Amino acid sequence: KLHRAPARPLSVAMPLVMRCGYPCAGKSTLAHHLAAHLQQHRPGTPVHIVSEDALLPADAPHPAKDALYTPAQEKKTRAALLAAAERHLSRDAVVIVDWLCYMKSFRYQLHCQARAAHTASLLLHCQTRPQTCHRWNRARTPPANRRGVSSSTSAVPSWASASQMRREDVLSVGQ
Repeated sequence: KLHRAPARPLSVAMPLVMRCGYPCAGKSTLAHHLAAHLQQHRPGTPVHIVSEDALLPADAPHPAKDALYTPAQEKKTRAALLAAAERHLSRDAVVIVDWLCYMKSFRYQLHCQARAAHTASLLLHCQTRPQTCHRWNRARTPPANRRGVSSSTSAVPSWASASQMRREDVLSVGQ
């Protein structure tokens, strides 16, 4: 379910796109589909996907991502993702942040970065039930691509769902 603010023309600036949702909710799939759609329909517009994949070696197995979610490492992961998003933000590019974005404070930091870069930001909430996420995770093949149980369940209780009452959580385009 998307909360939508009144649409404004996208001609002024390109947005920062944050996707939020539980682990294994389809966020990365959505990010890659969105990037492909933008590249097809807006040729010449740079599209950058900022994800935790860039923080891992290319040949790392999927469960290596679980190490990025330990309490000691998660703060460093957020800082690295914020820095990468800030590097790519411009009025001419679309930046898609491919991470959980389950913390309101992290979404707000990204929102503030977009405002500082004089560009728009929007939040796409992948509203998938936790049971469905667990089923999709168990169905991943090969098993090396499955998330660990601790990382796929730890974000659920601390989830700060998107709210139309928070300005940075409302889908908007333009300033």
